[in-house]
Amino acid sequence: LPITIAIELLLGFVYIRWKNRELFPTLALLALANVITQFALWAALTTFIEGNSLTLTIILEIIIWLVEGVVFYLPQRKDLTFKEAALLSLLLNLVSFTIGLLLPL
Repeated sequence: LPITIAIELLLGFVYIRWKNRELFPTLALLALANVITQFALWAALTTFIEGNSLTLTIILEIIIWLVEGVVFYLPQRKDLTFKEAALLSLLLNLVSFTIGLLLPL
């Protein structure tokens, strides 16, 4: 969990600087969304896991991608399009998911 959040916050920071956005609202929303969705992901996986969890993990990651995109978009909709919020969420989740696959269990 800490590694995932750290990776996504670092990438979020790079995005914020690249797009010249305000640091606090975007990074705070990113952290909040990540903490909530990561705990929900781990709770779901530990509750419903039996055998191969890849299918469930992929379904949950898609839901997380959409939820985080909405969380990024709604409070910032004057400055951020939904497409941009969804792409940011997708990038963050793809990178952290891929790195998570490389970590030892």
